[in-house]
Amino acid sequence: GSPQGSVSGSPITAAADPANVGTAAIAPPAVNDIYDANLLNKIEIRFTSATQFDVFDVTQGTTLASGMSYTSGGNITYNGWTTQITDDPGPPSSTPQAGDIFQIKNDGDAFQIMNNQGGIGDNRNALELVKLETKQQLMGGNNYRGVYSQMIAEVGAQGRRVENTLVSQEALLEQSTLTRESISGVNLDEEAANLVRFQQAYEAAAQIIQTSNALFSTLLEAVKG
Repeated sequence: GSPQGSVSGSPITAAADPANVGTAAIAPPAVNDIYDANLLNKIEIRFTSATQFDVFDVTQGTTLASGMSYTSGGNITYNGWTTQITDDPGPPSSTPQAGDIFQIKNDGDAFQIMNNQGGIGDNRNALELVKLETKQQLMGGNNYRGVYSQMIAEVGAQGRRVENTLVSQEALLEQSTLTRESISGVNLDEEAANLVRFQQAYEAAAQIIQTSNALFSTLLEAVKG
């Protein structure tokens, strides 16, 4: 991973104190509010008996709750996270026990909630991202995969419609151009042939005039003589 840690891991993790007498387990905490200012504070859940616990903020040195009733598997929510502590089903079964020694010298089983620096040993964020592929939360209950498939199909259909429209418009343009040329267009080959014909007629007429002038001059000379 990078020096900043892995984004695939949750920012917080949980662990049972190795000195616990009971073998109850704590679940990885789920982040409810990433903007909670105390999210990354180190927390201890200290059992004072098999049925009660206190919650202590080690980072700030304050007690968040005391004398809380314990229910196996019940939600425990503080500082923008939620976790559960469950009894060990055994055999033999075991619940949290009082009388254990903890990091800060208190008695009773302890469970720690702490900053998971670097996201080590935790891929819950990555798993949540994978779930988004099939989680129905978009556009009327569709998931990302369904929406993406619909988008691809719609883009393809729209592209085909545009292509068909282009072909028909090009055909219409060609037909309109031919119609215009048939009505008012100029055939250059035909006009060139006419120009040659008119030029030849002009030259022939000029020759006739020249010959007529010569004959007329000859007649005048004959009359004078």
